[in-house]
Amino acid sequence: MKNVVGATPKVSLAVDPNPLEEGESVTVTVQLSDALSTDVAIPLTLTSGTAESGDYDNTTPVSLNISSGATEVEHTIQTYKDGDIEDETFTVGLDTNNLPSEVRAGSPTSEVVTIRDLDLPEVSLSADPNPVDEGESVTVTVQLSNALSTGVVVPLTLTSGTAESGDHDSTTPVSLNINSGATEAEYTIQTYDDDDIEDETFTVEVDVNNLPSGVLAGSPTSEEVTITDLDLAEVSLSADPNPVDEGESITVTVQLSDALATDVTIPLMLTSGTAEPDD
Repeated sequence: MKNVVGATPKVSLAVDPNPLEEGESVTVTVQLSDALSTDVAIPLTLTSGTAESGDYDNTTPVSLNISSGATEVEHTIQTYKDGDIEDETFTVGLDTNNLPSEVRAGSPTSEVVTIRDLDLPEVSLSADPNPVDEGESVTVTVQLSNALSTGVVVPLTLTSGTAESGDHDSTTPVSLNINSGATEAEYTIQTYDDDDIEDETFTVEVDVNNLPSGVLAGSPTSEEVTITDLDLAEVSLSADPNPVDEGESITVTVQLSDALATDVTIPLMLTSGTAEPDD
């Protein structure tokens, strides 16, 4: 549609894709709300954010010509892979201070472009030994898939399952520092003897909601640790009288070495030897 006399078309821009992966290109589209009857040159500016000059084509200023009768023009910006392992940004915008008189600023007039780094390391964890005997310690190892050029702090959380706070070191949150050039750090959790006679559990995990920038959640990021109780009750039985005269009864007594906090059902089996079922 041709521009109506007296109406000044608005100019705006869009970028796609955004975010984009490093090494890909992003297309900037400058658009007019109405076509003009003459060519018009629209100035753009490119401003580095966290991205450096070598991370993308940063020639500036850029002037895009929209031909008469047209409403848009495209400009391609190439990004490049680098040795960094962080997402980076730059801003592309209309030079609103130097727009030609034939147009006026619309919306949006700028957009922050995010270059996603493909080399971000992933963080995972393991726990050993698991299960662990009560009174022993378990070592939690946090690992990066590849080393960073700077140190990184990985937050952990400890969550009780059936274990109580006094059954293990339960200080939380825990922050583990993985030094620059390293790929792992260890954290020791001590368990303690208690009076319970059941196995108990707690969970250690990476706090994936609070990971620092520059690392991604890998797998696994959590592990349930089982504390094996060494005081499990033992079951035994006795029969009295034994031997027993035929026609008399025999009493079978099932015994636990320790009392349990809950009821327990002990299954018994009767197996015939030389006796027949009617005996």
